[in-house]
Amino acid sequence: MKIKFKIKIENELKLKLNLKTINLIQLFVKIADYELENLKDKQENEISLSFISPKLWKCFINCLFDNENNNIYHIMFYHLFDAVVKLENEKSLQEILITNKFLSRLIEKYFEDEKRGFHSGLSGFIILFCNIIRLKASLLQENHFICKHLKNLEIWNQFQEKLDLETFKLVSNKPSINAKSHFSPKIFQIDKQEYNSGYKIGSEYACALGFFQK
Repeated sequence: MKIKFKIKIENELKLKLNLKTINLIQLFVKIADYELENLKDKQENEISLSFISPKLWKCFINCLFDNENNNIYHIMFYHLFDAVVKLENEKSLQEILITNKFLSRLIEKYFEDEKRGFHSGLSGFIILFCNIIRLKASLLQENHFICKHLKNLEIWNQFQEKLDLETFKLVSNKPSINAKSHFSPKIFQIDKQEYNSGYKIGSEYACALGFFQK
């Protein structure tokens, strides 16, 4: 089964975090969920999320940084980003990672908050977004687009020690990632006895986020 749709929006670059933006991202989250649920049945490499225009990606990403304390929007963007990464949708990943310099902006924001002496509502999601990319990359071949991008991104390599430390503290403190909430990230049901501690592939943390050993 294919999902076909056509969407036309005037002045996409002027979109702000309003009802129109919320409705749009909710639409694409639903499409992303459908794609993930039916991934095993897909025989063609035609992902509906590829039809999100470059202008819309710019809008969605800018809204994330412009509304750093709006956790409801953070959750919706998380669902969309998580799906794009897991589906390995290269067209969308190019827009997110290369055109909009998403990882660089996340890390720069995290360091800016540290210099100010306090973290915004986006800080926890920065760690989450970075771990999604890192976990996915660990399951891919070295010549994959994501892996090559991370290898060549200097600020990403500089952030690894901090990412390790913050993620270790997260899993050591029994994070709220396991909390059941309508607005919480999607958590996979797992048997905790089957997985390792820590935060890399094979750990309870990685599996709870939907990244399993091949």
